Amino acid sequence: MPTILIAEDNEGIREALGDNFEFYGFTVLKACNGHEALNIMKQDGAAVDLVITDYSMPWMTGPQLFKALRDLKLETPVILYCGQEPEVLEHCRAAGFAAVVSKVAGWRELTEKALAILGNCSN
Repeated sequence: MPTILIAEDNEGIREALGDNFEFYGFTVLKACNGHEALNIMKQDGAAVDLVITDYSMPWMTGPQLFKALRDLKLETPVILYCGQEPEVLEHCRAAGFAAVVSKVAGWRELTEKALAILGNCSN
C-alpha cells in the first residue's frame, strides 16, 4: 500500500488523520511541522507517495514545505488541508498543490481526494 506523510501541528488532528488513513490500509508517517516533514522527505522521499499538510504550522508553513519539496525536485503530490479563508484557498490551488481541501469540508473529501490522487499515481 502507498505511504502518506501527514504534516500537522495539532496532535489530535494529526493522530485522527493517521488513524483514518491507516484504516484504509495506508502506511502513515507523521510530522508535527513542515520542517520535520521536510527532513523526512530528504531522508526517504522516494518512499512517500503523498504528502498531506496543514497550512499554518510553526517553523514552516504548508506552502513553504511545498516550495521546499519542489526546490529539491521532489514531485510527490501534496494536498493542502487547511482552515483558511476562501481567497487563501484559491491562491493555494493556483500554486500547484495536487488538491486543496478545507478543514470545514471534512475528512471524507480529504480521503476521496487522496484516494483519487493515489489511484492516478499507480497508473
